[in-house]
Amino acid sequence: MDSPAIFPFDFEATSVDTDTAKIIQVYIEAPNEKTFGAFVNPGMEISNDITKLTGITNDDVAGAESFAKVAQEMVNFIERNKGDCSEVILAGYNARDYDIPLLTTELLRLGDECRLTNTDFGEKVLDVYHLVQNNNVWNDAGATAPADKDLKSVYRALYGSEAKNPHTARGDVIAMKAIIAKLDADHSIALENYTYPISYENVELDTLPPDERKIAKVAQIRAHWFAARNPIYKDKALCEEIIDSFKNRLKSQDEFEDVTANHWFCHEISDSVQAMYPNTTRRGSQVYLHIVACTAKHGVAINSSSDRSGIQTASHICHNDRCIKPGHLCWETMVDNLDRIGCYGYSKHGDKIGKSDLCQHSPRCLTIWPVKGWL
Repeated sequence: MDSPAIFPFDFEATSVDTDTAKIIQVYIEAPNEKTFGAFVNPGMEISNDITKLTGITNDDVAGAESFAKVAQEMVNFIERNKGDCSEVILAGYNARDYDIPLLTTELLRLGDECRLTNTDFGEKVLDVYHLVQNNNVWNDAGATAPADKDLKSVYRALYGSEAKNPHTARGDVIAMKAIIAKLDADHSIALENYTYPISYENVELDTLPPDERKIAKVAQIRAHWFAARNPIYKDKALCEEIIDSFKNRLKSQDEFEDVTANHWFCHEISDSVQAMYPNTTRRGSQVYLHIVACTAKHGVAINSSSDRSGIQTASHICHNDRCIKPGHLCWETMVDNLDRIGCYGYSKHGDKIGKSDLCQHSPRCLTIWPVKGWL
């Protein structure tokens, strides 16, 4: 199997909130050492705080291209410079938790203006921030790990000097490359242990480590929220019709592999090969059936808020992402949706099932925790 093409990259943006921030600078390097960098016009004012941090001013971006155009240029750059490698991996610092969600949100926000998805940039992201948490790589390098693992502190600990041009996209890429040169020069440790999917669409959450599970859930909810702007979700009657069309394709109770799904009579599509969040096509566009089901049951709740606290998501109270039963879904904020992860609404002792005081959600989670003492 050929080695992947690794592209170090970095974004600078208008804030640290990946749901509302706009990208203002990009920089990426190819394995052949060719580079691409650009300012991006965010279509909004850059705050004084961000200018102080990055040195990027409103004048710098005033004549720059939109992210829709810069994103396409980045993808073209990657395609031209990946060589014969079949796999492209982006490498960043805290990229799994910041740069990739930021990229994803920007692309989703653009909608029809930009037909790219995050996987057009690569299949995986290598995160050097997670590499530097590993004490063994510091011991092998004969260096002492700093208490703070931000880019500047790690660079200083390894080189005894300050990184140049911090909080600029190019400066941060250069510093990150210097860090990985000291701690994992051949990328072998990072590739094996600290490389993550760029897209978590259709990834089973239960297969992921706990720290990655929430990142994946946020990514999935974010994608579904933007998808929910589809006008179909604003037509309750049509949503009722769509869900009704699947009533003869539901699994029978003896087909369920999951005991909890069986107990709560979840509705799963028997002939679906989709791992999770089943979808279909209506009026030429993809629609997620759990959002359709939620609209059919509870009415339209989609809004265009860019404030995370105002985002309404279709939440599975049964915790079964394959379920399209309207009564197992509710509208709630992204924060409340995420808070259900790992919650048990009921306890089981033998054949008896009763409410657990562990669950404080409304409506209560339809999940079962097998315990000896139950309420």
